[in-house]
Amino acid sequence: MTPSTAASRPSMKKQSESIRSLLDDAVSPRKKPRLLTRETYLERLQSFSSQTYFAKPIGLSPILCAARGWSNIGADLLECSHCHAKLCVSFDEALLPSQRVKVEQYYKEQLATKGHASELCLFCDIGTNKNKEDATSLQQKEQTIPLYLAAVLDPDFVAWMSHPTPQAMLVERSQQIAVAPTRLQELPQDDAENGDQLLVGQVCDKFLTTNNDDSSTIGDVDKTVLALALLGWTGSSTNDNTTSAASLECKLCLSSLHNQQISTSAASLLKRHKFYCPYRCGITEGDEPCWKTIANKSLESLNEERENDYQSADATLLRIQRLLAQQQ
Repeated sequence: MTPSTAASRPSMKKQSESIRSLLDDAVSPRKKPRLLTRETYLERLQSFSSQTYFAKPIGLSPILCAARGWSNIGADLLECSHCHAKLCVSFDEALLPSQRVKVEQYYKEQLATKGHASELCLFCDIGTNKNKEDATSLQQKEQTIPLYLAAVLDPDFVAWMSHPTPQAMLVERSQQIAVAPTRLQELPQDDAENGDQLLVGQVCDKFLTTNNDDSSTIGDVDKTVLALALLGWTGSSTNDNTTSAASLECKLCLSSLHNQQISTSAASLLKRHKFYCPYRCGITEGDEPCWKTIANKSLESLNEERENDYQSADATLLRIQRLLAQQQ
């Protein structure tokens, strides 16, 4: 690659900003009813509590319910924020596994379509094949993010998942983390029982090795902070510098991580997310955890240093532009 070619290419930071800007357009209140915005989605998500909505399958998680318009108003009881239909989601403990699967499918249909009071409800059919606009997806490797979810999930997360070289956003996310009082535990490379820990270490080590000569890119970021960012943690927007304030938060499941809870174990840091968090279990049932998708894609890109990374980024921007154009 010649110097003139490198100079003519946009930086990875600018590509990340472009992707994020496009996704910001998708959640702009000016372009859709308020009930479909991220703001009201978060209000619905915050209504869910482990005391009133507990141990449900991933396909009926609070994140998916809130994205489809449902709030938790009582024990196992949901209400649509538009048509005000109510739905009780409860599983008999005596159900056999095969019966539980059928009951889960029934509830999925209720949440998506049949449980709403009217077909005119804003959330009826959202994210289904009947609603082609909302069923459209942003795809990254094995992970697929339905557009109705991409419109309400954390825009930085969606941009990260959609980026062809996600390590380009790792430093930016790391710089939002101000406190890292412990060091990530180092484990033997042949310790098969700690696969997650090893993968986190590999990504962080490879990233720091690749960028060790570029202080303007990585600044003072160290391995611990990179690991926290990779596992889905970011600086808390409610941190008031008091001992009771959370220093870190997850913007997907809304979990908090206090200073004293920051562990040297990747597994422990993951378990601090709610069990249905995409960082921990993927976007939908059967997906690998999102942090792992980002980690593997980052390793692949860092190892190969592919010449077509920028072309892939341009293709991603064009794909998102086309998908968002369908919402106009």
